[in-house]
Amino acid sequence: MKKYKDLFIALLTFLLYFLFSPLIEEILHLFNINIKNLNIIPLNIILIVVDLSFMGIVFLIHKNEIIKDFKEFIGNKGKWFFKYIGLFIGSVVVMGALNLILSKITNMSSSENEELVRELIKKFPVYMAVSTILYAPFVEEILFRKCVRKIIPGNDKLVKIAYILISAIIFGLVHVISLDATFNDFLMGIPYMVVGLSLGYIYIKTDNVFATMQFHLMHNTILLILQLVMRG
Repeated sequence: MKKYKDLFIALLTFLLYFLFSPLIEEILHLFNINIKNLNIIPLNIILIVVDLSFMGIVFLIHKNEIIKDFKEFIGNKGKWFFKYIGLFIGSVVVMGALNLILSKITNMSSSENEELVRELIKKFPVYMAVSTILYAPFVEEILFRKCVRKIIPGNDKLVKIAYILISAIIFGLVHVISLDATFNDFLMGIPYMVVGLSLGYIYIKTDNVFATMQFHLMHNTILLILQLVMRG
């Protein structure tokens, strides 16, 4: 029974992830509010509220497990960080190398989705700070690590390998996919998959979403700072 409950919760979380923002946009349309016509400040506020609201929904859905993981993470006293930091940094280095190689092959510096993110950082730095540092590590780790693990349970070696691979592929594709995505855009998702592999491995070893969330947060924070510095 628990297996089916876990599967339902995981699929529900994924469904909400893809439908929440369009649903909010439709609700705003009912009140004759077009977010494309809003000024910067109210738009930033609405976008931040939407992200924080979804984080709250995800927290409520996975409340017991999140609290349990957090207590265990605090009790771990940073041991997971020092144990897996080398692996994570290695995956980021490989990610960077693959980005350079693929940019030469595809003549693209980044995917269309990544370009959009950079534009958003320029236009909405406050919102993107919240989205990058809070929303993405929290929501994405629960989705791509915890929820995918619920969909692919089991402790057999092959099952664990399948989980790591599938969670990494989904993680990579979500970061480059868009309505106008090309084959080259999908290729640019491969570097993300490498980081996804390391995060999936860490989750398998720790069974704790905060163990992976800390690395995701660190990675995003550094990238955001670099983007802001280069912009300035």
